[in-house]
Amino acid sequence: MSKAIDVDVLIGEKQYTIRGVEGSEYIQKIAAHINDKLAAFRKQEGYASLDIDMKNILLAINLSDDYYKTVQELEEVRAECQDKEREIFDMKHELVSMQSKMDKLMEEAEQLREQQSEEEHSVIRMEAKYEQASQNEEKSRLELTRLEKRIKMVQDSEQRAQARQKELEKELEEQKKLVRDLASGNVTGDTDRLVDTQPEPQGAEAKQESGQEQAEDAAKEIAASAGKTQNKKSSRKSRRR
Repeated sequence: MSKAIDVDVLIGEKQYTIRGVEGSEYIQKIAAHINDKLAAFRKQEGYASLDIDMKNILLAINLSDDYYKTVQELEEVRAECQDKEREIFDMKHELVSMQSKMDKLMEEAEQLREQQSEEEHSVIRMEAKYEQASQNEEKSRLELTRLEKRIKMVQDSEQRAQARQKELEKELEEQKKLVRDLASGNVTGDTDRLVDTQPEPQGAEAKQESGQEQAEDAAKEIAASAGKTQNKKSSRKSRRR
């Protein structure tokens, strides 16, 4: 507890000694405030004619009025402060709610970024697959072109073999006819091309044997050519499968 002190003050041109614990400076301010009130009263008409008791009552009423007005202003300020505190509380609550919403939005944004990144990677993989498919398609197209050329070559070879087979069959028929002519003795001047490399046979039997041998050789050549043609057809069918 503060120690009480005595302070000399001047109020209404009279000196008083006032004891208090608030301090000398504070007591002097109180005395100055009373002197201001007295000075204001002296300026009012009729104040000088009042007796001392009435002057003291007017001073007390005026000081009480100042006090209650100050108290009222203080209450208003306190009420306003309470309103501000409630407003601040509501704002803090709203701020917390907004922060929670912002955190949720940031989390959703992060998920969207991850999803976008995954979709970008997926697009890159699809582009790589498309590029690989395009390359494979080009290779397949080249391989198909090569196979078509080979098929054309095989077909041409087959046609040539078929043509050769027909020629050989025709020659075989001619040889058979010559053999029959030799066997019947009706051959005239065309026998030389059958027996160019053979010694001239003696008699009808020798001619017949020579003709048969040449016919057999021609048949073997045709059979060999036909076998090759059949093998080529089988090979082409296998490739097509």
